[in-house]
Amino acid sequence: MSTSTNAHEIMFTRVRLTVRVDSLFFPLDYGDIAKVLPTLGYELLEKRLPVELPAGARLAVSGRIAQKEPYYVHLSVDRGFIGVDGDEPAGVLSEFKNLLQLLEETYHPDFGKQARFYEIIVDATVRGKGDPLQVLATLSRSIQLLTNLQPLLGEKDLASFGLRLVPRGASPGEDEWFEWRIEPLVPRPKTHYTASVVYRSPNRENVETRLASLEDTLDKLVSQLEAQGSIGA
Repeated sequence: MSTSTNAHEIMFTRVRLTVRVDSLFFPLDYGDIAKVLPTLGYELLEKRLPVELPAGARLAVSGRIAQKEPYYVHLSVDRGFIGVDGDEPAGVLSEFKNLLQLLEETYHPDFGKQARFYEIIVDATVRGKGDPLQVLATLSRSIQLLTNLQPLLGEKDLASFGLRLVPRGASPGEDEWFEWRIEPLVPRPKTHYTASVVYRSPNRENVETRLASLEDTLDKLVSQLEAQGSIGA
């Protein structure tokens, strides 16, 4: 959800912030984490899983392990991920900071040294000020490639259905990566956009700053698209 006063109505359907630990073994196991989550008000989702394990044993858990509406703790021991899911950026950011602080104070892992990268994954819908289909069709007129492809495809008027922005020359598998994807929302393409954002970096401060400002950035990005898409419409 969104509680801001931005120009566009933005509804978040997924907000996730995680840390990927670069270590042969994840520094904490499920039992360690499960013991302290109630301190933050979380309820374990699978109460049948053992919290106490024999010495040297590890429980390979993947997925949501605890809930405090509207937030969930997400864990993948095998892949080295732990993070928080929710429905708005500010709350997820706060819960994530509290979670890592509690784990560091209780068990003393050094996420600052052991983290390979931090990552944001966000999905949202944005109510447009204009017709998203028309906005993107207008923007497409400046893409010469689409005109060149029309004879090949046997079509008279090609347009781009969306916008996808990534770092030039980078690979999606790199530790430094971002992607902004915006296109008309298929069930309501004349009134709403669907937006997906991924931002990944070893620099925790950069990732948290991006998440804190993400709603405002998304609002301004759509405003820019609509301003440019209205020229010559």
